[in-house]
Amino acid sequence: AFFMLLRTQEELAEAEAQAIVDLSDNPILYWPAPTEDSMLAVAARKLGVQVVGEIYPDLTYAPDRTLVLQRAKHETDLGFAASQVRHYVEDGRVEANDGSLVELDAQSICVHGDGPNSVAVAEAVCATLREMGCSIETAFVN
Repeated sequence: AFFMLLRTQEELAEAEAQAIVDLSDNPILYWPAPTEDSMLAVAARKLGVQVVGEIYPDLTYAPDRTLVLQRAKHETDLGFAASQVRHYVEDGRVEANDGSLVELDAQSICVHGDGPNSVAVAEAVCATLREMGCSIETAFVN
């Protein structure tokens, strides 16, 4: 629920962005793509924060490019997750829940670790990327 508020509520997003800047010397905000119309991403960029858009192959998207959030975690279809990654790498789009392809501005892929088959999803995503000749790097920096 807080995610949706930070996406749509400008005043709250500006306060959150300021807190990010206040608490970190060189902050990076990883945020669900699309980022160009998210109030938090916009506010963070205005303050000089690097914003990295993410795709979520373990979730579905609506035709308006917003994430369809799960009320309860369920198993992700591994073929679907792999297909989402393949679509994105090939042409910057993912499949929405109506079958249309929607464009996203992402530089990162995020798999939620609390899903019942999250390890298998991550393995399928990595295998797909390797098959496509992509390198895989973690976002963690010491």
